[in-house]
Amino acid sequence: MKQRKLFLATLLSMLSSLYLGAQEPIVGRALVSGAAIPATLDDGLAQLSADFVITPKLVGSVNLSSEEFPDLFVNCQSNANNKPVRKPQIGCYYFKYKGMSADNNPTYYPAEKIEVPWTPDIANLKMYQVGNMLYAFAISTNKLQIAYWDDKTRSFGKEWMYEGEVNVPMPVMDFDLIPQGKSATVVMLCRSKRSTEPKAVVPEDSEYDSAGIYRGDISEGQVIYAKLNMVEFTLSRFVALTPPNAILSPRSIAAVQSADGRVSGCVFSNKNGAIKYVPFTNPSAMDYIYNEKGEVITNRCLISKTVARKAGASADFFTSGEGGMDFYEFSGEFTPSGAPIYKEPKALLHIQNDLHAGSLVSQSVADWDGDGIVDIIAGNSSGNILFFKNYGTNALPAFGLGEYIEVGGRILAERAGYYESQGPEESAWGYMGPTVFDWDGNGTQDIVYGYNDVIYKVIRNVGTPSEPVMSLPETIMIDGVELAGVWRCRPALANVGGKTIMIIADENEALHLYEKSVGNNVIDRGLLHLKDGKIITGHITEFAKRHYGMNGRKKFELADWDGDGDLDLLIGCARQGSFPSPEMGLPYSRGRSLQALWMENVGTDENMTFDYPKQFTFRGENYYLGGHETTVSACPFGDTTSGINLIVGAECGRFIFFEREDLRTVSLWY
Repeated sequence: MKQRKLFLATLLSMLSSLYLGAQEPIVGRALVSGAAIPATLDDGLAQLSADFVITPKLVGSVNLSSEEFPDLFVNCQSNANNKPVRKPQIGCYYFKYKGMSADNNPTYYPAEKIEVPWTPDIANLKMYQVGNMLYAFAISTNKLQIAYWDDKTRSFGKEWMYEGEVNVPMPVMDFDLIPQGKSATVVMLCRSKRSTEPKAVVPEDSEYDSAGIYRGDISEGQVIYAKLNMVEFTLSRFVALTPPNAILSPRSIAAVQSADGRVSGCVFSNKNGAIKYVPFTNPSAMDYIYNEKGEVITNRCLISKTVARKAGASADFFTSGEGGMDFYEFSGEFTPSGAPIYKEPKALLHIQNDLHAGSLVSQSVADWDGDGIVDIIAGNSSGNILFFKNYGTNALPAFGLGEYIEVGGRILAERAGYYESQGPEESAWGYMGPTVFDWDGNGTQDIVYGYNDVIYKVIRNVGTPSEPVMSLPETIMIDGVELAGVWRCRPALANVGGKTIMIIADENEALHLYEKSVGNNVIDRGLLHLKDGKIITGHITEFAKRHYGMNGRKKFELADWDGDGDLDLLIGCARQGSFPSPEMGLPYSRGRSLQALWMENVGTDENMTFDYPKQFTFRGENYYLGGHETTVSACPFGDTTSGINLIVGAECGRFIFFEREDLRTVSLWY
C-alpha cells in the first residue's frame, strides 16, 4: 500500500508539472476498434492535423476570432486512406485559435470544414485578410483566381470572383503577398530548372554512377516579386529578387514584415528542410535563418509543404509538412551579417484530436519508462522517434503529447542525405522504423532501427529503466562491415533461449535471421523458410528490382499471435509487398486492403518455420490505410481476455487500434 501511494504521488506530481489541470489520477479511455487511438490528456491535446492525410497544407493565417493569435486555414489535398470503413474527408478546413498551452504552444479547436471554389489538389492556394475582407487567392496554370469569404455561409463559395494572367516564364511553386492599400506586393517562388529523371544508367537498378554521383538533375528555384492591383486584380512589374539557383528543390515562400520595418523580405524553403531569408531592400544579403545559439535552422517539419506568414505586420511564420506544423517566432535579434534570429519552433496543437506522430508512422509498443504500463514509441518519415507515455493502464490507456527522443542532447533526426535511393531531392526523408528491445541485456530499453538507409543502427539507453538517456546511434556490424538489407524496414527482435535474434529483409528481399554476438556484431544464421522448404521474399516484379524505391518498406515483429507458445511473424508492408514470393503474394495480389500479415510459426522458436501468410481484414472487410507502408504491432491495450490485440501505424500519422475479435484472416493458399 505504501509503494502504491508513493507511485500515485509521484505520478500526480509529474502530471501537474507537465499538463494543464492534472489534479487527480488519470482515468484512461476505452479504445474503439477500427478507429485511431485518441489523445486523452488536456482535452485530447495532440499535434495539429486534419483528417487522414499525409501532409495537411497550411494555407492561411487570419485574425477572424482573435487579435491575440491567428486562426488557420489548412488544405487537405489527398491520401484519405481508410476506405471503405471511413470515406475520404479531403478539402479545406478552418481551425479557430483557442489559446496557448502551458508550454506556450499555439492551440486550436477542432476543425470546421469549409467550401472553396477549387478542387482539393490545387497546388497554390492562400487565404488573406485585407481590411474587413477575407480573400482566397489561387495560382494555377499561370492564372490568378480570387474568391471572397461569405461569413453567413462560412465559405468562399463555389465560384471565384476574379481571374487574371500570371505572366511568369517558369512554373510558380508557391506565392505570398503583402497588402498595401490599393496594391499588394506578391512574391513567387518559381522553379527555374526542373528536376529530370536520372540519365541512362548502368546497372539498371542504380540512379547513381560508380563514383556515387546522381545521374539526374536537381531542380532550382528563384524568387520573383510583382505588384498586384487590389482594385482590378492585375499583376505587373515582375522583378527577379534572387538568382535562378537561389535554392535547390524549391517548395514554399512567405513574405515577412515586422511592424518596425527591421524585417522586410521573405523566407522560402525547400524539400530538404532549408529556410532562407532575402530582404527586399538588399537581395544580395540573402542568408539562412538562425536560432539563438547561432546555428542554421533546419525546418523540423522537413519536407515542408508550406511556409505561411503570421497574420498582420509580423516577422513570424508557420511551417507545415510531414512532421507536423510549427510556429517560428522572431527573436528581435540579427546575426552580424544581418540575418534574422528565431526562437525554437513551437508545435501547433489541436484539442480533441487523435495521437499524431508525423506521417508514415512506425511504432513499437513497450514499457519505455519502467512503470509497468505499456507505452508507444514511434518513428516517422521526418526521421524522428517520439515517446507517447501511457498515463492510464494497459486496459484503459491515457496518452499525452509525444516527446521527441534525444541523442547526445539533440533531437534524433536520421536523414538520408545526398545518397537517398530516389535521388537527392528526397534527402530529408528518414522513414524511421524503431524496435524497442534490451539490446545489451542490462535491463534497460534500447532502440534498434532501420531507416531510409539500408543499414541498421542501435541507440543504447545509458540511463536507467525509469529515466532513459539515449546514446548516439551505433551501426550494427557483420563480418567487419555494416549489416545491410533494403531501405525503410523495421527489424524484428526477440530473446530465444537466452540469445538475441534479429529478422530483417536482406538485399534480395529474403527474410534473413541473425544472432547477436558481442557488442554490435551479429552472426548470420541463414534464410527463413516456409513449411514446404521455400524461402520467403517480399518484393514484386522486375520493375521493382530496377526501381529501388519500390522495394523494402517492410516492418517486422515477433509475437505469439495465436497463443500457442511460440513466436509468430507479424508483417506490415507497402501495397506492392508480395509475401512469400514476387509471383504470387500478399498484399499485392489482393489489391487495396489492410497491409497487415500474419505468418504462423509452425516450427519452434529455436528452429523457425512458417506457414503461408494470411492477411488481416476488419470485420470481414478490407480496410485500406494507404499505399506507402504500414507497421503492425501486437499490443495489450483494451480487452485481452481473448488474446492480444493489434495496432497498425498508418501513413497519415495515426495509430489504428483493432480488437482481436474484429480481425479475420484471408489467404491465397487453400
